[in-house]
Amino acid sequence: MATQFSGHAIAQFDWVFTNVGDISSPVDNYALKISKALADGDGEDECNQMYLARRILTPATGTDLLDLSGSLVNQFGQTITFSQIKGILIHNLGDPLGTDPETWTVMDGMDLLIGGASSNAWAAIFNGVAASKLVLPPDGVLLLTAPSVGYTVTAGSGDVLQIAWDGLPSGDDIEYDIVLFGVQ
Repeated sequence: MATQFSGHAIAQFDWVFTNVGDISSPVDNYALKISKALADGDGEDECNQMYLARRILTPATGTDLLDLSGSLVNQFGQTITFSQIKGILIHNLGDPLGTDPETWTVMDGMDLLIGGASSNAWAAIFNGVAASKLVLPPDGVLLLTAPSVGYTVTAGSGDVLQIAWDGLPSGDDIEYDIVLFGVQ
């Protein structure tokens, strides 16, 4: 059975920014929206595979090592072997609260460290520097897209995305959502 992909990568920030004065209050009201359609395929502005998951890191597990070229499985149970990542979205949800699957506690210091795998690090988003890491604070969102050219994944030498627990010493878990879309 073949899969087919169609999607949009969208980033948006809108605002009402007011300079409150005694007589008048000038207002800056605008929305910056970038939207890019992606069709099925393996060329420019095309994508043919995606990975979506809600994952949890605990002080005991500490690190997720996501092999972008062979260990991830899509929503249909098919193994993914990315050659390019066209986009990555990660949302650090924070510490999950008990029985409510849609409620999290967000505390300062409950960060995710993205990147820096000690072996076969995927460093394309870090200008090729394998030890580089991004800090994603709780309730933070990371969105990187490159729909035209993608970020290269090199099987066996540059294909491991590390996401590490850097939470508070209290031992709280960190839950995060991740979406990877690209070409295999």
